[in-house]
This record gives sequence, structure tokens and C-alpha cells, in this order.
Amino acid sequence: MKKFNDPRFEFDDLMLLSTPHLIKRYNRALEQLCGKKTNLDSFHIDCSGFSPEIAEEFNDDDYMDTHGINKQFIIVSISQKSLRSFRSHFSSSVEILKQFMLDNYDALLTLSALDVVYGELDNDIYRVDKIDDIINADKIDIKIDTSQGLIEKAKELNNLIEKLNKSENEKWLLEESFLPIVRLAEKTGNVQHNQIIPEITHYEKKYYYSKHFGGVYVFHQLPEGKTTLITMDPKFNPIALPDKIKHIPGSDARSVHHFLHSHGFITDLESSELILQKNSLKEERYLLTMDYMAMKHGQSPDDTDFYSMKKFINSNLDELPKMFHKLYGLVTAINREQKHLKEDDTIFYTCKVSEKAPGSEHVALINHLMTHYTPYSYLRMFSFNRELFMERYSVWSSPQKEHVKNYLSQHNEIIKEMKKYVN
Repeated sequence: MKKFNDPRFEFDDLMLLSTPHLIKRYNRALEQLCGKKTNLDSFHIDCSGFSPEIAEEFNDDDYMDTHGINKQFIIVSISQKSLRSFRSHFSSSVEILKQFMLDNYDALLTLSALDVVYGELDNDIYRVDKIDDIINADKIDIKIDTSQGLIEKAKELNNLIEKLNKSENEKWLLEESFLPIVRLAEKTGNVQHNQIIPEITHYEKKYYYSKHFGGVYVFHQLPEGKTTLITMDPKFNPIALPDKIKHIPGSDARSVHHFLHSHGFITDLESSELILQKNSLKEERYLLTMDYMAMKHGQSPDDTDFYSMKKFINSNLDELPKMFHKLYGLVTAINREQKHLKEDDTIFYTCKVSEKAPGSEHVALINHLMTHYTPYSYLRMFSFNRELFMERYSVWSSPQKEHVKNYLSQHNEIIKEMKKYVN
């Protein structure tokens, strides 16, 4: 399992479980879901109850996500709804789980106060074997239970009360009529007063990302009536796709940009915004150079001042990556108010994610997609595509890691602002 080896980054936005009674509850649910228990006396969980420490203990990153489908969850506290997702094969899983918690807040608040809640997001697919399984993963039914079977008991209690209400008045006087009700109520509480059974359990998602097949972005219910797939694996073979599916290879940045732009997911930056973007482009160029210094020359970028950096650039101009020169050309064009060329390498640097329909509900997804085309936008990648960030971070040199951690720490307020869009 790939890790940061730094708790500031590995466990931010996660909940620490360290009290014996909560760990006991968690283990009861875990045993029901996957037949295992943790021996840890403290660990962190994300919004779904997934723990990176338990994954390491079990040597199984998918201990709550068998075959990467039908994600399971454990709710020990309703406050988990404000946590981020540490790991998921589908972006829609977390979005739906959080919406489920919001839609059924009162019931889950009551249930989690009495017992641990667990379940799974069931889309009637047992394993992803073909691309059709990804395309048809847009409908989810949430199955839920507690370790003490409180939901079934609540349903049974409701049925007994309903039958008794419809019966003759004299039955209320008979001990055998109300004793079963009292016994159940001792476990469930007053189900007439407190909502305990979740009522909204079916969800659909139009747009989502799946890690399967090297990364697939799915866009359903578009105006033209076709589902569109954007695939990130250059080896993906679209030959088996049905006619109703439009395919865009992720390597074709221009076509991806056109699709997102034409459907209102992204918009071009206005002139005034381009001036502001110029500073961001300079910063990314600066980060790119720092990365190059750390990776190729083993230098610690944080010990480098502006003049040393300028001298390094002048001395190594021809060696610097192609992207440095692309960003330099883009900044120059903006400075001179020239019409800049929309080259594949920089096409996503002069646009922004739209917060208007249809993009307002999908800001995180589109930013997740754009991280593939803005590799030095560390703030975007760290906030919206944490797994890709961690994957790249794991192979960086020590100076490079230290530099990026410092950079993120310096921009913590921006990261906090981005969190409002992240699930």
C-alpha cells in the first residue's frame, strides 16, 4: 500500500477511532461484512469507514470494496458525512453515500447512537469484467443493517403497532398484545417518535469516474442522447463499444477539451482572468523547475532563492522539460496580449471549471479529470485527485517530496476552500 509516511498528509480529513467501545462496534460490522476483525487499538477511518491502517494490517486495499464494485461502508458516527474518501473505485460511490447520509440524517443519527450501521452500495454487478459493467453502474440501491438487527426490529415493531391499532380496543388490555411491543421498543426506542428506518435508498448518477480499465470517465444523459466515455488508458480498445456510446481517448487533449467546453463543463478564461492566471502559470513553471532541480540534480529547491533559480534556468535552459518552454510561451503571449495557440500541452491552462449547470454538481469530477492535463497544478491534484497525487509522490526524491509538502502547507487556505467541492 502506497503511503506518504507523513501523518499530516496521510490522515488529514479522517476520523480517529481509539475508544474501545467504538472499535468493538466497528469490529462487529467488519465481521459481518468480510468475516475479519482488526487487532489495532486505534486507527483512522474515512467517510465510508475504510481505514488505511486496517488495509495495511490485512494487506488488502479493497477489504471493503471486493472486486472494486458494490462498495461496503461502516458508520460509527453520522459525523463521517463530513469526511473525505480515502479510497474508492467509483467517484459516484462517495457522492451517493454522502447523499444517503444527508437524506436519511435523522434515521442514521438514531441508529448510530444505538449501534454500528453497515451496508453496501449494490448495483447488481458482482465483478467488473467488461466495459458495459462500468457503463451500467449508474444505478445504486443501498442495503443497510446494524449488528443488532435494529432495522428489522423497527420494521417488526411498526407492524405490531399497526396491527394493534387496527384491532379491537380490548386487545390493548391483554398483556400478550403489548409485551412484544415493549420488548422490541427497549432495543429500538420509540419508532413512532424517532425516525429509525432510512426511507431514501435508491440513487442514480449521470456523471462519474471509475478506476477500472485504467481510468474511465462516464457521462450519461447528454443532450445528444449518447453516453460518452473518456478513457485514460492508451491501450483501451473501443472496438467492442456499442453504437450508442461515444468514445474519446484521454490522450486526445483537444477532443477532451472540446467535449467539456461544448457541454458547459468548462469555460474559457476572460481577459482579466487570464492576467490572474498568468501568475498561476508562472508558479507552475517555477514548480516544474524546482522538480527538475530536485529530480535531476539532487538539489533542495527550498534552499534556492529567486536569483539562484534564475541563474539555474539560464544555465540549463536547453535541458529543461518541454513543458517549461510551453508555459513560458503562454505567459509571454498573455503579457503581450497576443492570441495564444491552444496547444495540446497547455489547452487546459486557459480555461476553468464551470460552476453553472450542468457543471455545478460535478466540479470535483471535472477537476479530477483536468489533473491529467495540468500535472504541475499540485493544489488541484492534491485536492481533487489524491490517489494520483500519492502515486506520483511515492516515486519522488526526498528533496522533491519536502518541497511539495512545504508548498502545500503554504497554500493550506486554498486547499480548505477547494474542499467544499470534494467528496
